[in-house]
This record gives sequence, C-alpha cells and structure tokens, in this order.
Amino acid sequence: MHSKLEAQKPPVIVCFSGLDPTGGAGIQADIEAIKANGGHCVSLITCLTIQNTHNVKRLAPVDTTFLAEQADVLLHDIQPDGFKLGVLGSIENAVLIASIIKQFPRCPIVLDPVLAAGGGTTLVTNQLIEAIKQQLLPYTTVCTPNTLELQQLTSKQSLNQAAQSLLKYGVEAVLATGGHLADSTETLQHQLFTINQPTQALFSPRLTGEFHGSGCTLASALATQLALQKSITFACQQALDFTYQSLLNAVQIGSGQLIPTRRFY
Repeated sequence: MHSKLEAQKPPVIVCFSGLDPTGGAGIQADIEAIKANGGHCVSLITCLTIQNTHNVKRLAPVDTTFLAEQADVLLHDIQPDGFKLGVLGSIENAVLIASIIKQFPRCPIVLDPVLAAGGGTTLVTNQLIEAIKQQLLPYTTVCTPNTLELQQLTSKQSLNQAAQSLLKYGVEAVLATGGHLADSTETLQHQLFTINQPTQALFSPRLTGEFHGSGCTLASALATQLALQKSITFACQQALDFTYQSLLNAVQIGSGQLIPTRRFY
C-alpha cells in the first residue's frame, strides 16, 4: 500500500506568495491552480494584505526570521519538485528566498513579478525590483511578466529589448503576456523569449472584463507543468490554456474584479 501511494505522489510546488483574503489571487490562487494541474502546493506566506476585489489597501510583510524558520522546517520534511514566486513583501524576503531556491538547482522556478495590484496599488519599491533582478532572476526558469511589468522591470519601451535585458540576468525564458496591450483583435498574443532562440508567439482567446488573480493562475499552472517535466514551450501553452478556461468561467464574488474558477478542464 505504501509503494502504491508513493507512485501516485503528485509533484510538490513550493509557493512563496501573499495572502489574499478574497481568495482570488495570491496563495489561494496558487493552491487551486496547482491542484487542478496535478500538483500539490505547499505554502510559505510572504505577506498579509488588506484588500478586496477592487484593490490592495495595504501590505504587511511577514517577518523574515519567521519565514526562514518556516521554510527550514518545511523543506527538511518535504522534497520540492518546483517553486513559484509571487509577491515577496520585502527585500529581506527576496534575499532569503534566493538563498533557499539555489539549494534546489534541479527544481524549475517560475517567477511572477507582481509589481502592482489589479487596482493600481504599487506593491514594490525600486530597491525590491533591483533585488528581484539581482537575487532571483539568475535562478529562474521562466519569468511571467505582463507587458507593463516587463517594461517597469527594465525601463525599456520595446518588449524585445526589455525581455533581452531580463535574459541577461540568467533567467532561462521570459513569457511576456499580452493581456495589457491595447488591441481590438479577438486573440491575445503572448511572446516567449529564450536565450539564442527565435521569439515564439503563443496565443489564447481574448476575454472582456477585469479578473483578479490571472497572473497567479498562469504562473502556478506553469510551475506545475514544468515540475511534470514538460518542455518550456509546451508548459507555457498549457498554462495559458488553463488560465483562459479559468477566466472564461470566472464568477462575480464581490463588486470588483471577477474571480477565476480554477478546476480541471
């Protein structure tokens, strides 16, 4: 019986993410997306938030010493198969997380550089952006910025220049999602940049409306697909397809952004 259970063990994704009381984004989104993609999420909370479906009002980072102790206890018990990094909360947390992920060089790492809430509240400082680039990108498998985040990370206006700038830090691939581009077409075009390879265009249908937690959904689904040993291109397209279905079936929980429905499709 024990051997049978071991054979069925899903890949374990370690998520460093913030707590969103609405259940739309952050660690709750990670748990749902990872489960739906065939993985198991273990959670390390980087910050608490005061927010609703409209916007984040305030963010309170978790004490780095506490986070370090939690990670140490957890990772001495559970072997990770992948990591997903979301809101970090502080520079100190970023440095700590970098020291942890470098201990697991075989694990794929997906970095969702959440720089602002959907309602516009800034969630990082310039110093934290620099820490993300210097401390975390060198160990990242795929970074998943939207077009606004990509330009903010690098101060480059051209998407290609911005992505190439991030690749120079050591990240294997940059998936630039196209949902924030002003366009009237029925199809979203996303661009996958990798070192010394032609840029690949990936697609998903365009949806109307505002959604809470789409980036978290994408990054967590992608981390799980990579942990299942799928190629980067295949994993990215699978994660985009899953995110589309989750948004297509989103529900109006509050009076603001819609909450994705993350389940197996």
